Amino acid sequence: MSSVEGPESLPDQSAQSAARHHELLLRVLHSAFWMLGSNVLGRALNLARGVILARLLVPDDFGLYGLAAVVIGFTAMFSDVGAGAFLVYSQENLKDHVDTAFWANLSIATVLASGILGAAPFVARFYHRPDLVPVLAVLAFSLWLQTAATVHRNLLRRELRFRSLAVIDGLISLAAFVIAVTLAWRGYGVWSFVLSALLSNAISAVLLFYAYDWIPRWRFSKRSFHALAPFSGWYVAQALAWYMTLNIDNLMVGKFLGIDALGIYGLAYNYALLPLSFIGISFVAPTVKRTASATPVFPYGSAK
Repeated sequence: MSSVEGPESLPDQSAQSAARHHELLLRVLHSAFWMLGSNVLGRALNLARGVILARLLVPDDFGLYGLAAVVIGFTAMFSDVGAGAFLVYSQENLKDHVDTAFWANLSIATVLASGILGAAPFVARFYHRPDLVPVLAVLAFSLWLQTAATVHRNLLRRELRFRSLAVIDGLISLAAFVIAVTLAWRGYGVWSFVLSALLSNAISAVLLFYAYDWIPRWRFSKRSFHALAPFSGWYVAQALAWYMTLNIDNLMVGKFLGIDALGIYGLAYNYALLPLSFIGISFVAPTVKRTASATPVFPYGSAK
């Protein structure tokens, strides 16, 4: 026997819909509060770290690390092929894609990290800085660690667990500050940046794996990969376009004016944009390729 809903059921449906919208609004505001707090904390620590390191280090240290970050940033455009972001926006069954996304990301990151190791001597020769080779080698492994945790970060985002992400990012910003300042104080020079990036990404990977208790299986689906490929193509293309827009000046300054000039240029540009970053960027959800915790002063792909 079928029943037909009468007009009296409409107020109940409206009330339920209003309650759902109210709950969603509260959840969004709560998440925005945590992410805003995490972004403000990270940028404040980044500012303090830059000021302190500017007193402890020389422009050559900033320039050498900034140049290495630009080179690593170019590789980073291809190491994260958007697999994590694909999981956030995918409307299909998550279990069909998550393992494939993880191993696709990690495999590409491994190949690119190996490519950095092979190309490092040639890059160092081009800029006449042999000390660039070990810096690039360590940052390549740091990038690999960051990419390994990309899927876990985006799985937390998919489930709107922004409080966990905010806490993790806050802890990483604090760790990067303490590590970089301590090493600079003890006279480690450019390695204050490099080791801070490495250790921060290692800690970040551990915390993200712990926060989202999921262990990838040895499973790779061709169907999932075919679904991921078109999304990845557009993702990498737009990331590469932004990279070239933001970093062509850094490459030119480092080549024609020298590493010292790049260090001063990067610091000046960073602080010139600081008010804008606090006012605008802090209110925007962080991108998939979050790198602020990985780099003490410059984000990957930019010495700005």
